[in-house]
Formats: sequence, C-alpha cells, structure tokens
Amino acid sequence: MTDSSNHTDELQYIRVEAHPKAKKDLITRLTSNSYRVHTKAPAQDDRANSQITTILADYLRVDQKRLKLIKGHRNRKKMFYLERDPEEV
Repeated sequence: MTDSSNHTDELQYIRVEAHPKAKKDLITRLTSNSYRVHTKAPAQDDRANSQITTILADYLRVDQKRLKLIKGHRNRKKMFYLERDPEEV
C-alpha cells in the first residue's frame, strides 16, 4: 500500500538547457537535477528533442521509455520527468 507522499518519490523532475545544432553531443551536469545538453541535431521535426532524450537517458543509464519531456517542446528550457524503476523502490 502506498500513500500520496510516496508517489512523489517515484517521480524525479529534471531541468535541461538545450543547445541544438552544436558541434558535438555533450552533456554537463549543472546541479543535482539540471543539465546543459548540446546536440548536433537541429531543432526541426522534433529531432533535437529526441536526441536530447537519448543523450540524457544514456548519461543517467536509464531506459528512454522512462524519460518523458513534459515542458519546453519548442523552447531551450525543458523539463523532463523520470519515472523510477519499480524494482529500485
């Protein structure tokens, strides 16, 4: 049985400052839950968002399916959430 206070522990919000059309793919941790992500992908047809998701998932060593872009689809400032693996809790 879980209560509402435990539910917030199952989600982790991650802030990302995006830099599309960079010379190389690169991620820099700024704080415990914020990152600067440079990607070679252009900000067209959701290519940069897809690549940023891939870069972030690889860096965090999580499955991309657990990482969702929830804010900033067309903005450099983005918010993702990461649903924790139920086996980790």
